Amino acid sequence: MIKLHQKLAAALFALVMVITPSVALASGSSLGVVRDGDSIYLSTSAATQSAVSSASPSGDVILFNGYASSLGSLISSVLTLVILISALLVFLQLITAAFQWLTSGGDKGKTDEARGKIVAAVIGLVIVAASWAVFLVVLRFLGFESYDDLFANMRLIS
Repeated sequence: MIKLHQKLAAALFALVMVITPSVALASGSSLGVVRDGDSIYLSTSAATQSAVSSASPSGDVILFNGYASSLGSLISSVLTLVILISALLVFLQLITAAFQWLTSGGDKGKTDEARGKIVAAVIGLVIVAASWAVFLVVLRFLGFESYDDLFANMRLIS
């Protein structure tokens, strides 16, 4: 039997898959891809290769080769994604536990199970937030301002 949170996740996925292409197609603007050296520019204007100077045109999005310009920004992006996913999972767990509590019908066992899920979700969110805070405190304590500073002076050991 499929559990409620699996049904909700499937419905949310289907909704996103239906809405995302229609929003992208309804934007009405065409994207022009312009190369300039090692950088790739996405332009909503009808810019061509000859019309683009060496500087980035204003209002355009610059895509670096591989999505991350440095190792520090890659780690920052991955950690941000992990925290975002964990927060969404906690939110989903809270919703399903609240629904389970509401539909328990006064059954002591189901109410205790829902309460346990809520407590576990909140504890998980506190652990994720605390680990992020400890990481930032250690980073600042060691004298680094950002992830880029952490990896700026890396070189091969010879």
